[in-house]
Amino acid sequence: ISNNQGLTLTTSQSNTISNNYFFNNTQAIYLKSNSQNNSILSNYIDNPLWTIQHSPVLNGIYLINNNFDTFIEKNFISHCKIGIIIEFSHNTVISRNTFMNNTAHARFYNTNFFSNHWSENYWGRPRILPKPILGIKEIDFIYPGFVEFDWHPAQQPYDITGMT
Repeated sequence: ISNNQGLTLTTSQSNTISNNYFFNNTQAIYLKSNSQNNSILSNYIDNPLWTIQHSPVLNGIYLINNNFDTFIEKNFISHCKIGIIIEFSHNTVISRNTFMNNTAHARFYNTNFFSNHWSENYWGRPRILPKPILGIKEIDFIYPGFVEFDWHPAQQPYDITGMT
């Protein structure tokens, strides 16, 4: 509670981060540098007291630098500058999460084409159409914007058992 980094894992394999409550952290969960086969399940991340002026970084979940085969499922992520950031990481499954009151719910940077799989997330309100997720991919030193989609967004927030 109220830390700079809630939880940081570096070069870690086959971990499950589950049933935690992260409150007022600049980065709640931070996986970096060649981490593989990790799961982030049923965590409650909330930063209601922080403001953008207080800290330049308010991320819920941040994957950076060669994370592979990560599963992010059934998390509640609220009041973050960016709920989930996936950067230079691949084969990430993001499903059945609840995003509420974030400046941006999700972003990706320089991931392989079609390597993120977004499914059945709740994006702050019921959605009839697929939810676009904005990102940037480098192609020969050019950085065009790209869009990935949650093709089947949830119509209501998920109940994170024991957390809400």
